[in-house]
Amino acid sequence: MKNNAYGGIMAEKGWVSARKLEVTGNGSAKGSTGHGIHAGVGGDDRIAADISNGAKISQNAGHGVFSQSGVRLDGTTVAVSDNGEYGIYAYNDVRINNSMSVSAGSVVNISNNKSGWGIYSQSGDISIGSESRTSAAVNSNSLGGIRAGTGSVTARILEVTGNQGVGIKTPSNLDIMVSGKICDNTGGDLLVGGIATLTNVTRCDSDNDGSGDSVESGDVNKDGIPDKLQNHVTVFEDVAFGADGTMVQISNAYSEYETEGGAKYGFDLDPKTSGSRDNSKRDFTPGSTTIVTIWLPEGVNPVSYFGYGPTADNATPHWYDFLYDGATGAEIADGKIILHLKDGARGDNDLTADGEIVHEGHHQISGDFTGDGATGLDDVIAILKLLAGIEVSVFNADLSGDGKIGLADAVIMLQKIAGL
Repeated sequence: MKNNAYGGIMAEKGWVSARKLEVTGNGSAKGSTGHGIHAGVGGDDRIAADISNGAKISQNAGHGVFSQSGVRLDGTTVAVSDNGEYGIYAYNDVRINNSMSVSAGSVVNISNNKSGWGIYSQSGDISIGSESRTSAAVNSNSLGGIRAGTGSVTARILEVTGNQGVGIKTPSNLDIMVSGKICDNTGGDLLVGGIATLTNVTRCDSDNDGSGDSVESGDVNKDGIPDKLQNHVTVFEDVAFGADGTMVQISNAYSEYETEGGAKYGFDLDPKTSGSRDNSKRDFTPGSTTIVTIWLPEGVNPVSYFGYGPTADNATPHWYDFLYDGATGAEIADGKIILHLKDGARGDNDLTADGEIVHEGHHQISGDFTGDGATGLDDVIAILKLLAGIEVSVFNADLSGDGKIGLADAVIMLQKIAGL
């Protein structure tokens, strides 16, 4: 079933059963749901999409497989990849290669689905290879790897890597029976509400805070506990400035690092979740507050901190002074910056007490007149432009301490650059 305008196979009120099926490139027509397989309500076993002896379901505009009941896929090769939405979206159970008749060494690949989870069951269990010697890879999906809305997740050999969001999410139990690898998922590797049984599983993010163990190998907040074991402590590398090692400790907050423009640290904060990396739900009391501590590299001594975004008097995003005023803002301390943030107040980019805090900002070091987080010739040029009458924004440019901005400040900056 290839390249059909309105989707591949649709049984809106019935079920789909097939052997060795390929469904690719369907759903190009405007307004089409574009699913590879759209199945309705199943029989007694609640399976509406039942494919045996192998399946390739890829490059469909919508979900690879959408079932208003359950999904069962068996075969030596099962691939659900590169679809426009979810890989597999089922209301009930998802069972992949659970039959003992499936050959040893069978492979399951659920990857690169563009606008959804690799595998999602709304109200059932997800089971992959539990009764066969199957290995499965659920990688590089845009919302996350595997999510069970109410049920459990069971797999024999499972790799879940590189997903945008949580690797595996379930409110119940997770059981990986033989071996696995769960790494480099941007929302953290696991969110498990029940018991997680991980046999021979390689983990790259032990505390599920979105920063890998290799980055969090130290103890930045010096509490005697490795940062990789504390999901309220997250360490980021400032890639834009040559991995300067800037450290971030998060207190009762969800965090997401931004490098846009190479000049800002960004935080998407949820005070209620205490470090949870749940991308899909941010429901906390509107008007809540949170504290974020930025641990700075040795030798970095900021003189100020600026937020970036709209303010009450200027709806256009811009840099603004965000020093602590007793309610919100940044406190500059020895080796760290403490951000005080409140939902809906100064520093929250949507300026609305809506249960979500979004903040962008960056500290400023002495001589960083442009506010880009570094010192260089651009800062000298900014001063010279200002003195020439060209409109330009500069911050804390009075290095000479004479109460005005002049050539003396540009000379001091040039000496600093030259190491004099």
